Amino acid sequence: LALEALSRGAAQAVVVDVAPEAIAVIERNTAALRYSENVRVVRGRLPAALSRLGNTPFDLIFCDPPYGTVSALPLVEALLAQGLVGRETTLVWEDGSDAPPALEAIATPIHRREHGDTLMTVWRLSNDAPQRVC
Repeated sequence: LALEALSRGAAQAVVVDVAPEAIAVIERNTAALRYSENVRVVRGRLPAALSRLGNTPFDLIFCDPPYGTVSALPLVEALLAQGLVGRETTLVWEDGSDAPPALEAIATPIHRREHGDTLMTVWRLSNDAPQRVC
């Protein structure tokens, strides 16, 4: 998704992954598409790696953890606490359709799509989200 966003005009992308094989593929594809200057790869596992991402809100955050391994609410709360999510941030969460993310307390789902055992949900922060996160 990061490379697709760049191809559609995003200025930069940050990719976080812990798997060396995935990082190698990301770096090869980034170089092949000549986006090396626009992509920052952070090696690490979330939420621990959040401290290396700064505190400027992202426009788009795409979370695709191994299905059923990461609870959405604590991770998104950590993103909020780090200052990485603002009112204009779009959150996309992909997970198994048997474990939909429970983010309704802090975000509003604006689109859901199910493909087999995969559920992708697009979220926006709720209007009543705590003011401290903006």
